[in-house]
Amino acid sequence: MTIRSLFATALCLSLLPFGTADAQDQRLATVVVYIAGADIYLDAGSDQGLSPGDTLRVYSEPDGRLLGTFMVISSTRERAVVTFAGRPFPVTRGAYLQVATSGAAQPQRDDAAAASAIADPRRTGPGPVHRSPRLSGRLSFDLGMLESTTTVGDGLDPVERRFATPSLRLRATVNDLPAGMSFNTNLRAAARMSSTDVVQPPRSLRVYQASLGKSFEGVPLQFQLGRFYNPYETFSGYWDGLLVHVGRSGLGGGFAVGFQPERGNEKFTTDVAKYGAFLDYRYASSRFSYWADLSFNEQRPRSGSTNHRFAGLSQRLRWGRVGLSQRIRFDSRDDRPGWELTQLELRTALPLGRRLSAHIGYSFYRPLYLLSTFELEPDTIGLQAYRRERGSFGLAYDMWGGTIGADITANRLDGGSISYTYGTHFSVPRSAMLGLGYFGWASYWKRDATTTLYITPGITRTFGSLETRASYSYYSYANASAKVITHTLDLSLSLPLTRRWYVLLQGRVQRGKTLNSNSLYSGFWLSF
Repeated sequence: MTIRSLFATALCLSLLPFGTADAQDQRLATVVVYIAGADIYLDAGSDQGLSPGDTLRVYSEPDGRLLGTFMVISSTRERAVVTFAGRPFPVTRGAYLQVATSGAAQPQRDDAAAASAIADPRRTGPGPVHRSPRLSGRLSFDLGMLESTTTVGDGLDPVERRFATPSLRLRATVNDLPAGMSFNTNLRAAARMSSTDVVQPPRSLRVYQASLGKSFEGVPLQFQLGRFYNPYETFSGYWDGLLVHVGRSGLGGGFAVGFQPERGNEKFTTDVAKYGAFLDYRYASSRFSYWADLSFNEQRPRSGSTNHRFAGLSQRLRWGRVGLSQRIRFDSRDDRPGWELTQLELRTALPLGRRLSAHIGYSFYRPLYLLSTFELEPDTIGLQAYRRERGSFGLAYDMWGGTIGADITANRLDGGSISYTYGTHFSVPRSAMLGLGYFGWASYWKRDATTTLYITPGITRTFGSLETRASYSYYSYANASAKVITHTLDLSLSLPLTRRWYVLLQGRVQRGKTLNSNSLYSGFWLSF
């Protein structure tokens, strides 16, 4: 690690953002956008603080009952793939869920403990209750290993590669610091090794959050300072700076000022200054819930790119089994006149009967900010090269304690030909036959003369506290000049060793004419 990286990390730690305890434990609203067997795709990702290996508590409502837990398998900036951690529960595509990250949430002080503290005979008079700092969170060690053999063509030697990625993750909260502050951090240190030295950089330290926070009793005012993700709106991403928020429930608002962390490695930099203002609203009852955020942000690069502004509105509504969500964003740059629509997402989940439901979605994406991010001129790439449109329709039916569904999705990139994906999935978390759970999914994609086919059946079984999962996958890719077929076996075991220690083991064997690989993943987690 370079001296510059160490300095940036130290600076982040010294400015740690005021992440309030309330904000840290705030539930994130998300939608199930796709289901592939036991793998569930959410419309929230690393920009919302979801990292691979995280355990998510899943709720039906902002203040609703706990359904179970998810584990994050992988994540991009705007998407996360999760699977069940512990006992599965029914989930359908288009479902509206609330998730909260386990391990770093604020431990709640129950009424009995509070009453005991007030009645403590050692207290001789009125005054504040002095508490010692309390640490909670999760420390995990992960090791991923992969070896692959690729056969490019006849008469050529196979290409063999080996990769290993050990990593250490820490997500923690310290409450009851002096002056009533709290400290939140989320970081990952990794070493990436390969037999061909193709993975760069070989070592990395990524600080996703490092925060000091404070809220005031009797006053709906919260501060954040340092490296944080704004939990009150969904467009600005990560910050190195200051956030002020007024309001705890219902209507709230605030502003943020600071710098944009370097994209791709989260390093601290002052190259791009930014500021923003936002409004947020939350309401939830047993039957109806609504949450929304409206924000305006501006980025001001020191050199190379022009100033960039964007405004967005995000809304989610649930009324019984009816769900609606919407995201719309407009962008503007100094070198382009006016404001342009760059993102539009519409989703709805509709009940068609006691067990049958439908989901409908449409999205439009044209990331104007990419031209600013990579310092490329509009005439060089053109906005249309990034234009993506997607429409989807599907049905889901509840049966045997699980779900079965089918859907069709149409995609178009850059105004070209339309590709279609036909999919189906089923999931029965637990059956009467030997206590087995069943899942499976299949999808067929076609655009012009190119097709792909996925078929994956699998089973799950619980032995006491041991959770097991096994699946087989068939994959076929074909176009006018080539055809590739692979067969894959997956097996995973998860087990709580003690109340605080948890272990996950995953193995995969893939075989085909052109590609053969073996991979192993192991994860050990300590909750404290």
